Amino acid sequence: MSAAGVASPGEDLYPRMSRERLITEARSFIEAFYTPGGIGEEDFPDHVAAHPKK
Repeated sequence: MSAAGVASPGEDLYPRMSRERLITEARSFIEAFYTPGGIGEEDFPDHVAAHPKK
């Protein structure tokens, strides 16, 4: 960390989360975003979810 207390690129200020924790957090965000009445509907009313590639 620099003398000013700022992390250099590649230097972590906080421990990294595990892969499993990242997946859990991402799924929770997606569910909160797309659930009826969720943040996506409220904050981004014109957003249309992408369709999975076939």
